[in-house]
Amino acid sequence: TADELRSRPLLDFVHPDDRVVAAHELERMFAGLTDGCVNRLATRAGGWRDVEWTARVVPEDARIYAVARDVTDRNAMQSALEAGEARFRELVHSLPNAAVVTFDHNLRFTFAAGEALEPGLEVVGRSLAEVWPDFATALTPRYRATLGGHYHSFELKGTDGDAHWVQMAPL
Repeated sequence: TADELRSRPLLDFVHPDDRVVAAHELERMFAGLTDGCVNRLATRAGGWRDVEWTARVVPEDARIYAVARDVTDRNAMQSALEAGEARFRELVHSLPNAAVVTFDHNLRFTFAAGEALEPGLEVVGRSLAEVWPDFATALTPRYRATLGGHYHSFELKGTDGDAHWVQMAPL
């Protein structure tokens, strides 16, 4: 109840493993050094929820006015996404003599992994023309067509003369 919340210190509701950090964060908020924090709070049912705080200090009142947002579901989705990405990376890295790349509408790579990539080649965040300038002219129309929903399979001769089988598929 509201009376229960008013009669007890906030730290009583914080998860025991978070209390030391939460106490430090509260001190920092009262000092005006930060305006928010994240911790776990007790629920009425006895569970715990991840909460993100935004706060403002009013020194003359010796109070902090705060808004708490429940981010438990967001954090769970983020963890599931990270686990899925880890599985995807493991799958890609286990494909022999292969590489998988993804790219956005600006033809900037958003993912790149696999043993067929040159060791040390920085791909993610760079454009096709930056990464493989010798192939940009030939690949750009195919990349754009793939973004439009078309599948492609073809052989591409590398600068070393080796042939590489390329498959492009829209996600």
